Amino acid sequence: MSYPSKSYKVHPMFRVLYSSIFEVLNRNKSPFLDYYLDKAVGEKERQRLSQFDYNDLIIEMVNQMQDALSKTNYDDFSLTIILDRRTEMLRKAYKNTLNTPENLTPTNFRVPPATIRQVTEMKHETLGNVIELATLYYAIRLPELDFELMFNVYVRYLESGKLFM
Repeated sequence: MSYPSKSYKVHPMFRVLYSSIFEVLNRNKSPFLDYYLDKAVGEKERQRLSQFDYNDLIIEMVNQMQDALSKTNYDDFSLTIILDRRTEMLRKAYKNTLNTPENLTPTNFRVPPATIRQVTEMKHETLGNVIELATLYYAIRLPELDFELMFNVYVRYLESGKLFM
């Protein structure tokens, strides 16, 4: 089912991060990419990496964040994410890339009303902040191989500037 587009303003780093995670976990990779992933990580791992459509990924991220928040408070949750070594790697790569923007940028998803309600209910600062934390939480919890692949895509996106145009 297709839902109306919902826009959230996020820091550009998180737009790049979301796109990078999606590139790795995209259910509909091109045959060209499938071929090279089969060579690099094997067919079984490549199939495991084919998990999500674009909008399904953010739904999973929001669900995981909500589950985590049911076990701790928002401040502790945020602090744990911010202090994670993977978060530092991602922030450092972003800061060390020339001409990376700092202004909030819209990112759009087509998600069910239940997901929009979840985001609204988890809001502590802004709705965009919920999307940022959900994305970062998901990223830092990726298995090592997935994170390594995602980080390589992330750095390439940063260096190319493609997502900043």
